[in-house]
Amino acid sequence: MGAQNHLYAVGQCGENSTFGAITLPNPEPRWFVARVQLPLLGTPSAGAARSAGFNLAPNPAHEVVQISGDMGAKSVTAVVRDMLGQTVRTAPLTASSATLSLVGLPVGVYLVQIGTQMQRLAVE
Repeated sequence: MGAQNHLYAVGQCGENSTFGAITLPNPEPRWFVARVQLPLLGTPSAGAARSAGFNLAPNPAHEVVQISGDMGAKSVTAVVRDMLGQTVRTAPLTASSATLSLVGLPVGVYLVQIGTQMQRLAVE
């Protein structure tokens, strides 16, 4: 991660590479450098965590993370996404506090979404 919460990614695209809703047609494989700026990549302050409606602890986490807070509905789903926006884990939450297993997730930064709220989670 660079200055001002920019995430830099380098890779190679094959034919018809898709990034979210954007598809880039490529007649041959090409290298790319991408810069993404997401306010969620910064370390959230205590106020930001409270405004998200749920808390993640510990953060950074290793094998499990505790999710607590007002989930609103009786049964909601936590969705864990990688920095490409791909869903890597889902878990139903039925209480105001639940444990989410992180076993098998590579070290990195993820986004945890519950309803319309999201928070950054670092996995070490």
